[in-house]
Amino acid sequence: MSAVFRLVAKTHPQQCLEIREDRFLIGRSLECDLVIPERHVSRVQAQVSFENGRHFVKNVGRNPLRINGRASRGDFLKAGDEIAFGASLYQYQADLP
Repeated sequence: MSAVFRLVAKTHPQQCLEIREDRFLIGRSLECDLVIPERHVSRVQAQVSFENGRHFVKNVGRNPLRINGRASRGDFLKAGDEIAFGASLYQYQADLP
């Protein structure tokens, strides 16, 4: 059973990216499930999966992915984590089952 994956923009909290899928892609390309149209975001920046009741984000792009200010190749997320895709900063939220 999947959970809602939600990214809330830190500078504009009314802007939110949200999806309920077990596996999806985030990136600049319109072929991604969640699109961040910023030039410092890779066409396919991250792959997210829902595993053991938690979201796991894996950097699959050429550009850095930062979680709580640290470069990351991949990590399990917890509510409130800050994720930076290029210059765009988001706070992770989830409605877990």
